[in-house]
Amino acid sequence: MAIKRPLPPELMRTPWFTSRRARELGVSRRTIEAMPHPHRGVVGHRMPENVREDVAAISLVLPPGSAAAGSLAAWLHGLALPWSWRPGELLDIGRWGGQPCRLATVRPHYLGADVTTVRLPGVSIPVVARPFVFRQLAPVLSRRDLVVLGDTIVGWRSGVDVTDVAATLTSASPGVVAARAALRDVRPGVNSAMESRLRQDFVREGFPEPELNAAIHDERGGLIGYVDFLWRSRRLVVEYNGAHHFATPQQRVEDEARRNRLERLGYRVIVVNRIDYFQHHADTLAGIRRALAEQGERLLV
Repeated sequence: MAIKRPLPPELMRTPWFTSRRARELGVSRRTIEAMPHPHRGVVGHRMPENVREDVAAISLVLPPGSAAAGSLAAWLHGLALPWSWRPGELLDIGRWGGQPCRLATVRPHYLGADVTTVRLPGVSIPVVARPFVFRQLAPVLSRRDLVVLGDTIVGWRSGVDVTDVAATLTSASPGVVAARAALRDVRPGVNSAMESRLRQDFVREGFPEPELNAAIHDERGGLIGYVDFLWRSRRLVVEYNGAHHFATPQQRVEDEARRNRLERLGYRVIVVNRIDYFQHHADTLAGIRRALAEQGERLLV
């Protein structure tokens, strides 16, 4: 829309602001009503185009004690979750004490959880701590997706342990039976959702459990690197190569050089990518099974 009278400079410098602030600065009610309203009490030059912008907009009107919860908290923490933001998506917001947030664009929660802060460009927002995200999403996720979520919560270098997640579960927690059952399958050490899915496949296929993101050193004790899955006694490595492994020519060269070093030390290296996993899943797992058997036999000779 075309605004005949220019907005005050303060409001031109930011994409969203509160309608109260606009009125304080002399913007007419008619002008305010004609502008986009992503949330009640929030006015903008346009509607949010992604979750970061939506969080920045709603943070202007959240009542004290509010924090991102559920799926939104998982996204803000960078946890694996089958959730994506769409325009008009309800945002999961919890609140300590008092009435939950009543905005029509919010899915309200009672918190009862530790809260931390996540910083996005231009905004900081309170967010439910990662161990509590598992508890909140346990009633709505499938067993497999809940294990993926748990794996990424206690993932490599996360600083969170399985016992930290278990401590959030009480007999009154919704979905507590499913949550505790899934938590028994969670393992610390994976570094992505795809690593978690592949790890679960190994368990389902009856493979010995591998070391996760394990360090391998050369004969002089120098670190060659960390590998996604390692069966050390069989000198077998499986790597899942996600998109970042193909991001630059330099990354591809480094991956290849590391693989060459491992093979010179007697390790067998199998690389799995998205096509291997999604289009040739059974063949990929069968190949890893054969490699485990062959490596075991080779090392017994």
